[in-house]
Amino acid sequence: MIAKKWSLPYHLSKVFQQKKNLGISLVELLVTLVIASMAISGLLAAMVELLRTDQQESVREDTQQEMQAALSFIAEDLRESVYVYDGTQTRANNTAHSIYDYLPSNLSTVGKPILAFWKAEPISAAQEATLQSMNCNSFTGARRDECTALKSRRRTYTLVVYLQSATADPKWKGKSRILRYELPKYTSSNFASLTTTTGFVDPVEANNFPTWPFNAQDANLQAARPILTQSPPEVLVDFVDAPNTNNDDNLPTDITTYCSNKFGSDYVRVPADNTYKSFFACVRRIGNDIGQNQDVILYIRGNTYGKAGTDKEQYMPLQTRITLRGVIDKFN
Repeated sequence: MIAKKWSLPYHLSKVFQQKKNLGISLVELLVTLVIASMAISGLLAAMVELLRTDQQESVREDTQQEMQAALSFIAEDLRESVYVYDGTQTRANNTAHSIYDYLPSNLSTVGKPILAFWKAEPISAAQEATLQSMNCNSFTGARRDECTALKSRRRTYTLVVYLQSATADPKWKGKSRILRYELPKYTSSNFASLTTTTGFVDPVEANNFPTWPFNAQDANLQAARPILTQSPPEVLVDFVDAPNTNNDDNLPTDITTYCSNKFGSDYVRVPADNTYKSFFACVRRIGNDIGQNQDVILYIRGNTYGKAGTDKEQYMPLQTRITLRGVIDKFN
């Protein structure tokens, strides 16, 4: 019995039993907590980074979809157009001609005009109802002829202008945005009397699409410039990249001659200056020749800056080619 009490196995078992009864020491507990905290912190950091990356990717996809939708909308607008201004138009006296000088005088306060074109548009449902009940014999002279032609065609020409604005506005959070302005022949308030919108000159009557609003005799047919409040521009899309930055490795630093170098000497960049680089178009040059078919290469670059859920800028350059299928003075 005494030998067993003082034997080594017996003694070790007593020591282990004592430690088991004492439990975990404070140092051991603190070490365990530190190791566990480090492991949990690492897992949380990885999870937060994963969520942040996923959120930024989602924002990027949303922005790209918005840019694609805007590009498709403008492209469809252009497909229905009959004449696109390329900036090389001249009046009958051979002076350079810009239609922007005959649009609302305060249009530049809204944004920079980028692209302008004429398109034939069907009259609205409300105008259709008014037209059906309209008696053309109640008008006289040119107004009666206009009523008769309108009943047959059911369409009118509209001047469309796309602009880019980087003016600060609490309603819009992106670097810049694209707006759409149009000058229709009639508004809802003047259709019943067939009174044309202020500043509108029908390009068919004088066959003056290139020189609008001047005719072949270089006479200005516009009695007054359009009024912006009659047809205020509407924002098409926000979160377009800043106009004066070039965040696309595929674009040269100076893009003044980008269109002619990239697509051929027949193409002109609008706008012509080098300031606007995130939204522009390459228009096939036709000058005053309205008998040629045109095509347009449209470029737009989105930027996620300002969108909720992201803390960095991501860029989405998109480009498409559009061939005009509208025909001047053809209404179907």
